Amino acid sequence: MYFLRLKFGLKQLSVLGSVGLLLGMVTAVSAHTVTLIESIPEEGAIVESAPDSVRAVFDEELLEAGSTIEVFASSGTQVDAGDGAVDLNDPNHASLAVAVPDLADGIYTVYWQATLLDGDVSEGTFNFTVGQAAAGERPFQPTTASEAGAAQFNYLLLGAAAVFMLLLLFLFNRRRQQALQVARPPK
Repeated sequence: MYFLRLKFGLKQLSVLGSVGLLLGMVTAVSAHTVTLIESIPEEGAIVESAPDSVRAVFDEELLEAGSTIEVFASSGTQVDAGDGAVDLNDPNHASLAVAVPDLADGIYTVYWQATLLDGDVSEGTFNFTVGQAAAGERPFQPTTASEAGAAQFNYLLLGAAAVFMLLLLFLFNRRRQQALQVARPPK
């Protein structure tokens, strides 16, 4: 009889823990994303001379806080003026802009992060080339916040699962010891 009670208690606990972990995963993937509808320069464009600024235009209004745009050389060096933000001259506040100095010939990667009005965050990259790229030159591939966040979430989920399993083992062992003490006759 005791074993059935123990099994039922552990079953309830494991179901509750599983539901909690699933809810955490559903919450993490329920965010919606913004769509990049235009970039200046265009994705993959080859321009003769460097633009004065780089722009990314989206299909939704962006929050200033958390929205940014950066330009990187193929070496991974950030080459923009550091002023990447929501373009306040855009009446829809649906674009990001950043000033760039006179860029040398080469491939450049634009990384953008857009925070939407509901707090969801989207990010992405696009590339353009100024002049003639060096032979074998490849675009820089920045680690995006979502990739880093996904790794952190996976570690958090793994840690929660480990704690849950340790709790189950502790409870099982504790109940087993109590059952053994009840089963032993007093001395």
